[in-house]
Amino acid sequence: ATSAGETRPSLVWLRRLLYGRCAAVHTVSHSLRDYYAARGFPADKLIAIPNGVDTARFAPGDRAAARRRIGLPETGVVAGMIGSLQRRKRHREVIEAFSRAAARQPDARLVIVGTRGPEAENIRAQIAASPAASRIHLYDFQDDPRPYYQAMDLLLVASENEGLSNAALEAMACGVPVLAGAACGNAEIIIPEQDGFLGALHRVEDIAARLAELLAQPRRLSAAGAAALEKVAARHRLADMAEGYARLYRRLAGE
Repeated sequence: ATSAGETRPSLVWLRRLLYGRCAAVHTVSHSLRDYYAARGFPADKLIAIPNGVDTARFAPGDRAAARRRIGLPETGVVAGMIGSLQRRKRHREVIEAFSRAAARQPDARLVIVGTRGPEAENIRAQIAASPAASRIHLYDFQDDPRPYYQAMDLLLVASENEGLSNAALEAMACGVPVLAGAACGNAEIIIPEQDGFLGALHRVEDIAARLAELLAQPRRLSAAGAAALEKVAARHRLADMAEGYARLYRRLAGE
């Protein structure tokens, strides 16, 4: 991750010192490797092993059944977020953006999974005050998030930083396209307008505009979701990630 707290000069100095003494340092995306290399970390020791997803566990399901299971209406269009309630995940901006977009999309709903984290109190208060409060659904942390993905039409990853989002890969494996910022590892797993959507999501206005656009086009979301499923099955398998680690460990053991 590259949050503001993790880029404090003292912490960067300490990491540079410690990483220099490691035989290898792995990152979960090529962009994160490039981020550290550009800041003076030993490039020859930085190894990118992209995250993979368990496509046997995360897979498409019956959307109507998934919505019944988690207490949502079977019809309508559903956007969602899955992850701990941390400031860097930018739940506040997404909730405000959805509240604006929902005024133009009366059958839209927002699902937020994960009630743990320092932002929990702020998020609950913001939802309660939203004009779209009845269509924003907050769920506890889930050991099995599959039905929540399967109930969605779109996953949002609006984080300030993300090495390579596991939630994005899990959603894609469930046939759900992702709307994400172009930073971090998102551009490595999403081809814009083909198997997902990338854009500048820094401002609430930007998120609201994209949400309103996409939630009004469920067929477009469905087509992107099908392409996303094909993408992860071919290029982002858990077995490929495991083999990447195995190769690195074998090399280090040999050295």
